[in-house]
Amino acid sequence: MSNGPGSRPDPHCLPAAARLRDAGVRLLGHLDMGRGTRPFGELLSDAHRYLEWYKAGGFWLDRCPTDRALLPATRRLATTLRALCGGHLVFGHGSHPHPGYAESADQLVTFAGSWADYRWPQVAWGHLPAP
Repeated sequence: MSNGPGSRPDPHCLPAAARLRDAGVRLLGHLDMGRGTRPFGELLSDAHRYLEWYKAGGFWLDRCPTDRALLPATRRLATTLRALCGGHLVFGHGSHPHPGYAESADQLVTFAGSWADYRWPQVAWGHLPAP
């Protein structure tokens, strides 16, 4: 479920979410952290709606910050989310974060882009012959 839970349950998503859960699929609520600019209370409010309406089994923390300075706030959110649901937490950084983030997440997503960009060819000097 992307773009937040909305102001009321989506009547199209409710039955789809139930079918996915019944099939054993873990549903993650999408929490946009705005690179650390979004207030804790707003994130928590969205999390409660995902849990109540869609029975989310965890959360995707999109646009998660990467720098050390915002690590304590992210840890606080992760600890609170785990206390709420004990679910799976995915931090969507989109680039390599400070190593401390790995302690609070079940998964880190460190690339955001196309497959072609991900599979970029090595630079020429990366294939120099052995001396």
